[in-house]
Amino acid sequence: MAICGLGVVFFPQLNNTMRNASGGNDTPADKAVKSTLVSQLNTQKTGDATTDAAIDTATSAITNTKMSTLMKAAKDQSTATTMLEQNGLSTSAATAVSSAIYNTSALDTVREKLASGDYVGVYQAAKAIANNSSDLSSLTSQVAQYLQ
Repeated sequence: MAICGLGVVFFPQLNNTMRNASGGNDTPADKAVKSTLVSQLNTQKTGDATTDAAIDTATSAITNTKMSTLMKAAKDQSTATTMLEQNGLSTSAATAVSSAIYNTSALDTVREKLASGDYVGVYQAAKAIANNSSDLSSLTSQVAQYLQ
């Protein structure tokens, strides 16, 4: 029982060590997290071609981007902008989205947890945002503002 408890406590460090040892390639845990995220995004499809195309673009980017790259983007806005450009956004759109992500205080904890590879922490922080209508409204308006 104690070994399981230690495994849970030190999981982010163990997973990060495995990722580093493999040259930054995704670990099985990284793949599972990304797969779950892609599945959840796909459930948000509405049948509207524009919305569904945006979701398809996002899911493709998540699937094809190494977790180590996502973690670096969570640490640095210019890296995030570059990553978004490499995944098909124009320079202006990538700059706008990364600005929204970095200038929305509600996302600070999500970014910090993602940067450290703490997936449970990312989930908890994202759930807290989703459960707080004012944070969610603020985030939505920030993103909309930057994409206009």
